[in-house]
Amino acid sequence: MERRLDGLLDEPRPGALRRVCDAQIERVVRLTLESTPADGTHWSTRAMARRSGLSQTMISRMWRAFAWQPHRVEGCKLSKAPLFIEKVRDIVGLYLNPPDRALVLCVDEKARIQALDRSQPLLPMRPGQAERRAPDDLNPHLGETRRGAIRHIYVAGDEREVDRVARPAYKAYYNNIVKLWRDFRTLPAYGFTDDLDLARANDVAIAGTANEVRDRVASFFADSGCDYLVLSFAWGNLAHADSRRSLERFVTRVMPDFALASLRSAD
Repeated sequence: MERRLDGLLDEPRPGALRRVCDAQIERVVRLTLESTPADGTHWSTRAMARRSGLSQTMISRMWRAFAWQPHRVEGCKLSKAPLFIEKVRDIVGLYLNPPDRALVLCVDEKARIQALDRSQPLLPMRPGQAERRAPDDLNPHLGETRRGAIRHIYVAGDEREVDRVARPAYKAYYNNIVKLWRDFRTLPAYGFTDDLDLARANDVAIAGTANEVRDRVASFFADSGCDYLVLSFAWGNLAHADSRRSLERFVTRVMPDFALASLRSAD
């Protein structure tokens, strides 16, 4: 009361005075986040102490205060698949608001384009989060990013065989996939159809004679820029003999043309 407002100020305390100013802390922050040592991939407390002129203990205190861990690096991948947001919304919605007495089964069809070793931008280190790098940075031996796709295929002798074998097989495949959706009185919103003609037009399935299949596979690589194509010869209710016959036709009538084209491009 005697000192009035001055009495509200803090009294001098025992102990050593502060020796590290705000400018020095800011310099350590910038060095940690924006640079790397010349002889290493990440900063250590000893290396940062030598660079900043502070003690190793002081660097450790700063990093703990900001929850930094420069020695840790995490990888991250983000899918570029079509309708990725819609699929994530459906899956996350099941966890956030699950229906009563529901049985959820996951079927990974991979009917669209898939990517291997995708490249993503580097995410810098932040308080409480380790630095994140793209798979290319973490695994340089993997080479360039590769893109591919998976397709259902049937190589027929003629168009009548497509109508007789492939069309009902694709309808059976569709019915197997959407059975649970129908049980819950709903259907997928991804343009999924049991019509083989629409499936071929939407680039989900490949069916036709050897010449038609060869042209469709060639146009797929030319239009999509993919590096590989995985083909499924057994799907729906195709009999084993039909699947085997389709595979033999693909090997003997379709693949030789691509092998010859590959040799010509190599020359």
